[in-house]
Amino acid sequence: MSQTRGSLKASKSCGYNCFINLNKKMTSFTEGVSQDILLPPTSIVGDLTKPEWNVLPNGMYQFLIGQKGIDLKCPQGTTFSKFPEESQITVTCTGEYLFNVKGLATGKEWKKEENINFGCNPCPVNYQAVVGYIPTAYGVAATRLADCEELCEEQEKCQLFQYSSTSKHCSLHADDKNLESVSEIGHQVCKSVKHKCAIPLISWASRSPDQESLREGETVIYKCIESTEMVGDPSNTCTRNGFAKPLPTCIVCCNSIVLKYELGGSQFDNLGYYDTYDLQTGLKNEHVWYKSKSEKFAFWKTTRSDRKVWVLGELSSEKVVAQLDADGCPYNSETVKKWEMLEGNHRGNFAGLMQVVGNCALKVKNNMMEIYTLPVGQGEGAIIKCPNSDEHFMVDLGSSRFAHDEDNGVG
Repeated sequence: MSQTRGSLKASKSCGYNCFINLNKKMTSFTEGVSQDILLPPTSIVGDLTKPEWNVLPNGMYQFLIGQKGIDLKCPQGTTFSKFPEESQITVTCTGEYLFNVKGLATGKEWKKEENINFGCNPCPVNYQAVVGYIPTAYGVAATRLADCEELCEEQEKCQLFQYSSTSKHCSLHADDKNLESVSEIGHQVCKSVKHKCAIPLISWASRSPDQESLREGETVIYKCIESTEMVGDPSNTCTRNGFAKPLPTCIVCCNSIVLKYELGGSQFDNLGYYDTYDLQTGLKNEHVWYKSKSEKFAFWKTTRSDRKVWVLGELSSEKVVAQLDADGCPYNSETVKKWEMLEGNHRGNFAGLMQVVGNCALKVKNNMMEIYTLPVGQGEGAIIKCPNSDEHFMVDLGSSRFAHDEDNGVG
């Protein structure tokens, strides 16, 4: 009780109820982080009650109870040690050198916080501060510590970085084997606390986010390009032991497929199965689809009984006569055996009545480069056709020599 009275008396004698010195040593609430390496926040001064009185030199402020407060903000990419979810807070005076605090990110409020609780963690979220120094030649310009974090996040093997606030550079490292125990003024080492998963590229697919790696708990989503279909789950989450599920693959779907009957199939002629089906431009229900040359029937993918299945049916009415519960394209030596007949006398026995013959080559868009491999001399070579052009180039893979088609007669 006497301490409270003493504080109140002191505040009255000084002419203010609350005081902030941004350059004062702050208390650390972050495990493993000393108060000596906490960073000071910056102030955002808004419409103060008495700005000429509230604002003092050298990052100091004084307030009376009931006066408008200020915002405090940590360096970009970092958060407050006492309020780890917040990078910006609003503080208002309650008296006795104590402040009410409100977080900008979460809206949470804290009552009667001391003015030494406003220190910022020296490293971003997902990183912990490391005491020491890594001798290195700085080669990456970085005006902020957050720039180093962004660069490290983009690279699969980066597990820690060092930032120099004096030279405005950073270095990225796979481990801390060169870390010296003595710290260097103006340098901060930050080490990842979360596992990192490399995001592999998948043939015929794009990925989001399009970067080399993810942190533990983050998710990547793959999307197959046009004329291809996915086998597997498009989304996957990074865990401490790697990705949670097997990665998907994208299968190139044939430009056209032909349905034929085996013996006994003629009784289904009225359904129009004996026909050629061409791959269509664009998607139907977010999947590739095929339309018969007679324009009466089609293959497409839809939801039936709460699951995605391939169906074969009438184009205009979308009446389904057969279905296939499978990923990928609607045919191949395995899936053709799984088609289920839903109409006619041979219901459930569709696989024994059909044969699929496909022209399976990826349709080439106008903006895609075409590459063909062929034997050349003692090894292999490739012919490259540029997009929107009749020009061809030949590459001898043995010598890595490029040759123009006019010189080599490649047509």
